[in-house]
Amino acid sequence: MNEDLIGDSYELAYNLACAHMDAGRYREAEQLLRTSEGICRRVLAADECEPEEIADEVAIIQAQRSCALLQLGSTDMAVKLCLAVIKTKPRDGVVGAVAANNLAVLRKDRDLFDSQ
Repeated sequence: MNEDLIGDSYELAYNLACAHMDAGRYREAEQLLRTSEGICRRVLAADECEPEEIADEVAIIQAQRSCALLQLGSTDMAVKLCLAVIKTKPRDGVVGAVAANNLAVLRKDRDLFDSQ
């Protein structure tokens, strides 16, 4: 991962992570998504964005990270991220739907409607 290339662009880190996922490089993708989330929180806080806006942006990253974690077999962490996304009630309904779908896959048939 080239930190100089990413700089303060959480969007670039996110896009690179998606490219890694497409290529089946889930470990690299998960690392980039963690980096993306950290940059996102820092940059948006510095820009004095509203907490809801920061939560919405972070939710997108966390939903994608849950997919990478699922592929890596880190089920517990993937479930935690999905639940965190669902609890934030993102304004973009697609993000919540992705997290709910990921949660359904992770839980299979058990605790499907328990979002706590």
